[in-house]
Amino acid sequence: FVLITAVFICLWSYDLIAWAVQKKTALPATRIPSWVPQSAFLSSTVLFVFYFLRDALKDAIGLIEVFKNGAAPRPEV
Repeated sequence: FVLITAVFICLWSYDLIAWAVQKKTALPATRIPSWVPQSAFLSSTVLFVFYFLRDALKDAIGLIEVFKNGAAPRPEV
């Protein structure tokens, strides 16, 4: 569920940035293009997806070791 939600947020963030670039919107006070601060949404969700996939893969490998060896893996420090 977490991965699906994060992927949807990534897609929505990309659409938001694409719209801001297409419309050439800018912040009124500073005249910074809108896509600059909005890119934080996209970069953070992409990194979140990678972080989640890393942990999910690590947990899957640990589960396979439990079934293969019959003993629980040692906790990491």
